Amino acid sequence: MHKTFKAEKFKAPEKAKVMEIWTWKCKQDTEIHKKIMLQRYITPNQVIVGYQKLESQKVHDNMYDKFGVWMDEVSVGIEEHKLPEDKLFKGLNEMTKKQNQSEEMKFVQQCTPEDKKAFLAKAREFGKPQFKSDQTMTFDYFLNTKLHSLENSVQYMQERFIEMTKERRVLLKQLEANKDDKHLKEEYNLMLIKRVAMQTISERSFDASMYQDLKVDEKIYLKSLQMYMMDPEKRKLIEESTEALREKYRKAVPKEMDKEKVYECVKLLEQFKFEAQVKMYTIVRMQ
Repeated sequence: MHKTFKAEKFKAPEKAKVMEIWTWKCKQDTEIHKKIMLQRYITPNQVIVGYQKLESQKVHDNMYDKFGVWMDEVSVGIEEHKLPEDKLFKGLNEMTKKQNQSEEMKFVQQCTPEDKKAFLAKAREFGKPQFKSDQTMTFDYFLNTKLHSLENSVQYMQERFIEMTKERRVLLKQLEANKDDKHLKEEYNLMLIKRVAMQTISERSFDASMYQDLKVDEKIYLKSLQMYMMDPEKRKLIEESTEALREKYRKAVPKEMDKEKVYECVKLLEQFKFEAQVKMYTIVRMQ
């Protein structure tokens, strides 16, 4: 519940007005939840907290523009009218909470199949987990199982990602024709975030199911992952192997380009890389 200053400083709106505003606010909070839900899978918690505060402040400002009432006044009204004890008020909050939970569950479920029997049976063919004295998996066992998990994730999400790419291309063309349209920009950014979040969820789900079935503790998996990714040679081998696997399932047909076009594309790519590095540096500094 939003904290208020001393109640006498604010005049409580009528009960019906408070309920109208709160109903509107619940809908806005649901939209925020959709954004935060995606961000949680790809963004550090410290950044999420700041992002959530920013979005909440936007809602409060829009609330005043729409109803002429500040959040503190609404909070006073909730207390004065004893709405936490009101069935309609409680029902509205519970419904919003359940709706948000259901939305997230549906999103996660579309990133992983219900039946993973064939996937797990194939993973068992690698034999019993092989551990070293430092409580990590041997590199060969880690790499083989990790690639098996990734391959199944790539195969499962492939068609969905192809459709999402087509949808983004359409939206991008609309955005090129309407560069100042904030709603289009936000929609396009959300589509990008959704794509990365779905890939992350899918890969984590396949990893978790496989290593749980193989009786590999999560701490051992995370320690192995961290150690091998910090080793330059092994990291290079992991990245090359995963990229080769992804390339194996790419369906896009390469287009021929002349020398100037290649230079232009490389220039844009390097520019985007630089901008991404700047953003990552900013995120790291915030942690």
